[in-house]
Amino acid sequence: MTGSIKISICCDHFCLGIKTYSREHGSHGRFLLRRELVEALLSENSPGEVIDTDMNSFAVVRIRDDSLVFEFYWLGEYANQALRGLRQTFSLPRSKIEELLAGDIVTKSYLYQPPARSAKVDHTGAARTIRNILPDKHTRRAFSKAMRDAFQWPREQVVLHYDGGCNFFFTTERSFHICGGLILHEGTRNGYPRVYYSVHT
Repeated sequence: MTGSIKISICCDHFCLGIKTYSREHGSHGRFLLRRELVEALLSENSPGEVIDTDMNSFAVVRIRDDSLVFEFYWLGEYANQALRGLRQTFSLPRSKIEELLAGDIVTKSYLYQPPARSAKVDHTGAARTIRNILPDKHTRRAFSKAMRDAFQWPREQVVLHYDGGCNFFFTTERSFHICGGLILHEGTRNGYPRVYYSVHT
């Protein structure tokens, strides 16, 4: 899963010059995507998908609901004709691309944030446990980290329940049904005491 991507698009009468930047992979571009292909994709008789190439790299652009999904394959050729590269995928609202095409030569920048991969967590039934956690800053921090890291289940809903002390019982409600515990543990790391939560199913 890729992180946030900054996209810069320079639009002229012939093409969309697209550059990307991400913290993980640095700067890529400029890919010259033919304007006529994008216009065809947005037309009434849209093919639904277009493919274009620029040097060794290529791009696939698709219509999805009210967005255009861009899939770039940034490829470089090295010694002995070996190809290496990166695939980047992001989406932009259709309205933003139409706005670009309607104007004169212009450059715009956008920030793409990938959809959240974490489950939606309902903790209304666990208020008693949360009250037990709040007074201690170490337990509070451990709970905060668990909420960030423990339930990396896209499109799932997790319901937390009181399970005694600082522990939780949980159930899931959407794509797959499991139940388990979010349990507080005490231990040491590098000789120092620590507390942390882990998921048990």
